[in-house]
Amino acid sequence: MPTIVERQSCYGSTMPTAPAPVTVSTPEGRFRGIAHATHAEFSSIEFCTIPGPFQDSRPRRGTPEERIDATTAHPERVALSVTTPPGAAFGDDLPVIVYVHGGSYDSGSHEEEDSQGPAMSRAGIIVVRLGYRTGLPGFAQFSDDEPQHYRGVADCQWGLEWVQRCIEYFGGDPTNITLVGQSAGAGIALWLTRRDHYRGAFRRVVAMSPAYPRRPFAQRKGSLRRLLFTPITRRHLTELHRTKPEALARGYRRLRSRYFYDLALGPSAFAANELSNIPILVTCTREECFEFVPAVRRLDARGHGGMAVRVMAKTMGLEVPASSYLRSARKVYGRREMSQLISDASIRRWVSDTAENAPAQCWVLQYEGSDAHPMLHCDDLPLVFRPEPTRRSIHRIVVDFARGTMPAWPRYQRTDGRKVRVYDATSGELRTESDPLKPVRLAFTHHIPWKSAGAR
Repeated sequence: MPTIVERQSCYGSTMPTAPAPVTVSTPEGRFRGIAHATHAEFSSIEFCTIPGPFQDSRPRRGTPEERIDATTAHPERVALSVTTPPGAAFGDDLPVIVYVHGGSYDSGSHEEEDSQGPAMSRAGIIVVRLGYRTGLPGFAQFSDDEPQHYRGVADCQWGLEWVQRCIEYFGGDPTNITLVGQSAGAGIALWLTRRDHYRGAFRRVVAMSPAYPRRPFAQRKGSLRRLLFTPITRRHLTELHRTKPEALARGYRRLRSRYFYDLALGPSAFAANELSNIPILVTCTREECFEFVPAVRRLDARGHGGMAVRVMAKTMGLEVPASSYLRSARKVYGRREMSQLISDASIRRWVSDTAENAPAQCWVLQYEGSDAHPMLHCDDLPLVFRPEPTRRSIHRIVVDFARGTMPAWPRYQRTDGRKVRVYDATSGELRTESDPLKPVRLAFTHHIPWKSAGAR
């Protein structure tokens, strides 16, 4: 085993070969974390206070004298974790990635393993992994909520403001923040980029397979009310959460199973033309949901996928005749018709919308697998955060973007062939293609008319 040489820590002490405590002093407290040979970790720092499960959070403000133990992970908390290169200190002005986890808006944690690893630290990047309220506490809407307000998104807003106030003391540059999210986290990242939400807390966005529900919570409130046997108000759900939390959880699980073809919760309706003018890198996999729904996989395997597409076309928001969609989809994806429709309707339509309609410069990256080894939803996370030595090209793209270097391939433009960078997961090679999202772009509208959606 090679010898690990001690390096001088800018925190004011030597950084030992074995894990050891390390403290960072900020205007909001003295944060005690763990220094490793490859990085330093400050776990589960609480950045907001939550008066009640269905109440809006408030920013948490500490004092310079306060001592905060950040040596232990608490994934159940709404908190953030900071990972820094060894010896990072005030004045280093390192680039910062703030990562928002996925989980269908009803699960996940700021301590998820997929976004951990020393690769970003080796590249000189500070990573802040951001948590938020999930499920009904984070995304159920009530009559007195603003139309585009979600408590889970607001939690993230306070996390970003904490980063602005404190990250400089960990060695980060508060003027060079890249917001990265995956799946639901990418949906939140783009939602925070909306002009009515954007506060200048980040300079660019990486949205990995963004996901949104196709119907707003208001259209599902009646179903939830019948499942819970209670009015869907802040007061009633708070009381149910206090007295019968198992009943609340069971009712939500039933709601989610009722909408197996969509997300039961999440911000809606997304429209990319409402985004702020900051650079965006948006990515997806070609085979996003090929293995996620066993019943759909069986339908495709038995040759019934095409029939399922015809039956579910309107429910899935398809805006062209099912026969037209099937013709174009089969040319690209073979006989995985229903799996592809779920992939396109749940993820790829939002990628297409972002690329097509975002006001800012936008680059698109698509991952492609094979029949034997499809590139599924979440399969891109290791390529970004935990790359193998021979598969580092995607990691480098994200690192360069976080440093302020825009992607080397042409940005997505309607007038220039709609260029997309394609990563072949089998060979590890990259190439540039023109308009590979065309079947998705033609099959789905970019703005969903919610008021008339009941007729669909």
